[in-house]
Amino acid sequence: MNGDLAEGVVPDLLREIYVGRRNGVLTLARGEERQSLSFSRGHIVNSRTNVLEERLGEMLVRKGLLSAADLARATEIVLRDRRRLGEVLLELGTIDASGLESAVAAHVHEALTRVFAWPDGTYAFEEEPEEEGGRELTLKVSTGDLILEAVQAVRDPDVVRYALGDMDRVLALSNDPLLRFQKLTLSPASGFVLSRVDGVASAREIVQMIPLPSEETQRSLFGLLSTGVVRYLPAPRPAATSGALPFQSPRAR
Repeated sequence: MNGDLAEGVVPDLLREIYVGRRNGVLTLARGEERQSLSFSRGHIVNSRTNVLEERLGEMLVRKGLLSAADLARATEIVLRDRRRLGEVLLELGTIDASGLESAVAAHVHEALTRVFAWPDGTYAFEEEPEEEGGRELTLKVSTGDLILEAVQAVRDPDVVRYALGDMDRVLALSNDPLLRFQKLTLSPASGFVLSRVDGVASAREIVQMIPLPSEETQRSLFGLLSTGVVRYLPAPRPAATSGALPFQSPRAR
């Protein structure tokens, strides 16, 4: 699972990992910059970067949530004992668990905002076994909401239309309870689209029946498909041509 980045690629990557409930690290690169997202059962749990001023500790200092002296003290322990920064900060009492979770969510959001704006680059996903006892940190923001934000960052309507594919296919709600009832913060447009998905109407019919600009409706549909809350039904088999003769056994002739 690797390739080149272009507009619309990141939401597709997040969807594949999220819906597939995969474990591993997605690394996005452009030039010398590296941004990595760690996943556990499809959920983003943290992010890392090789850009010094954009790392978690530096972000905490920038936001006034941690002093430079406390970061230096924690970093010394991290390097000496090869431990994780979040674990050390909690142990030192320089930040509480709730504050750290909020900071990690903000850090992931900053990372995604940067890579969404990249016009090019590369990506690679490395599968990893699920860690015993969980990972270093968790996010307060759901991965589904992060995917919706990724989709909203795609401004080229041609990219959205390409991602939607054949819009004459019928839309249905997911048959996976974990996807169908996931916690999402939907925009009014996305909520409107979701309310029209009934397993009978096609994507094109739904877009046409909603009194909003088609580009906005299509982007909302793209977001719902990317989070897995709705899905395309398999296309029915083509009916036999009307001119075909019925089969007769040799005895009937």
